[in-house]
Amino acid sequence: MKRVIAKYLLTITLLLVGVSIVYNGCMYLWLRARLGASLDPRTNSAVKVLHDTVTSDSGMKRVKQSLDKFSKATCIAATVELQDKGEVKASYSSQDNHKHNRFLSVVFPLTKGDNPVGWLKLSPDSAYIADLLFHKQYLLFIFFWGAGWLAVILAVLYLYLQRRFFSPLRELYVFAESVEQGEYHPLQWHSYGRDWYQFAVKLNGVYEKLMDSAQTLHMFFSVSQIIATRRDVNEIYNTILEIIKKKFDDAACLIVLLYEDGFLRISSQRDLSPEFSKAVHLRPGEDVIGEVFQKCQLTIVNDARNESSPLFSMAHERDGLASYLYIPIVIEGKCIGLLGVH
Repeated sequence: MKRVIAKYLLTITLLLVGVSIVYNGCMYLWLRARLGASLDPRTNSAVKVLHDTVTSDSGMKRVKQSLDKFSKATCIAATVELQDKGEVKASYSSQDNHKHNRFLSVVFPLTKGDNPVGWLKLSPDSAYIADLLFHKQYLLFIFFWGAGWLAVILAVLYLYLQRRFFSPLRELYVFAESVEQGEYHPLQWHSYGRDWYQFAVKLNGVYEKLMDSAQTLHMFFSVSQIIATRRDVNEIYNTILEIIKKKFDDAACLIVLLYEDGFLRISSQRDLSPEFSKAVHLRPGEDVIGEVFQKCQLTIVNDARNESSPLFSMAHERDGLASYLYIPIVIEGKCIGLLGVH
């Protein structure tokens, strides 16, 4: 069970990590789009001035001063790379460039007329990003983003727990109620995963064994009650056969007694063929039944095909006898007959 719980916790963690990556990836793309829009030279006057200064051939010193001035005024680190025919001619950065978040940097092309002359990279610090996020224009979006993130987490947890825990536990509760009411509906957990299915198979097997043991105990208890009533012997034998027949519906059963003439014959039987019933006219020690009676020992044979007995060979061919058992009936230390189940 610990292994199953650990497995499900790991799965939940991986699901949340996957959802987090997708959800926050969308937030990252939105934030980059907002930064690009706010720092675009066409809409941001400070970036426009810097762009024009860099592309006006003002000299390296003037460009460096403009970058530092821009960075101090806006809290945005700036890097410029000038190119000539695709080759880097010069590269400049503001003094505090290393302190800023390069993960959210945005890049704009530098153009002089219609000709590209390089690129401008702007890296805002955390204060600028926070001010952008919590601008009143975006507060409603941030609220819904946070609420959506919480809703996604709760939805993933609910759906996963509902399928992997709550539904199987509800099935288990219904199963327990049905057992308590004397009914039995096997658990069907094919759709809940291999671990729950294996647990259901084991639980069904345990219940079936318990029910089988309970029925066997009830059978023996019923037999003991019948014997204690001291009713007619034949009536007791018939009742015992009826109880065994209810327990083993597909089996035939019989009681063989030793009569005064010294022969073993069937006294009572259920579902035996007439030919087999007539054939049981044996002396002690004769054929399998006579040998079991003479030895007065419990005998169980699981494969009747291997028997050399003519009697049971006939039963196998005509009645499809596969296995049998015989229990000696002993009174005051003396065997008086046999109880058999085919």
